[in-house]
Amino acid sequence: IRNDCRGNRKILKTRLLEISRKTQQRAMITAYAKLKEEMEKELAGEVTKRTRLTPAASLCQSLDNTREKLAKANIADWSNEDLEAATASVTALREAADAFLNPPGEGAGVGADDGGNSEAPPSTQLS
Repeated sequence: IRNDCRGNRKILKTRLLEISRKTQQRAMITAYAKLKEEMEKELAGEVTKRTRLTPAASLCQSLDNTREKLAKANIADWSNEDLEAATASVTALREAADAFLNPPGEGAGVGADDGGNSEAPPSTQLS
């Protein structure tokens, strides 16, 4: 590995240090082979780096993943403590989503001074 890298200045020193920290020779060889494979893909035009998501896209992706996990959850085998913890987390998530969808100060929401005889506006709250 050392001789291979002496002639190739494209390999980053940090990556070589990561490889050298491995304790077993087999692990070093495997890590170096993976590095060489990544470099070959980059030369061939295949981009291995992930594109950076905007904050909104990242939030949407996280929410989609959470929704999928909730749909797949099988709570039949959960203990009461697990159910209570999950319920508390989902309730906190619901409250955060409600606050996100209905920010304070938007329209005539709770606490608006309109004589005290009006209904709350239609809400986009989660049910």
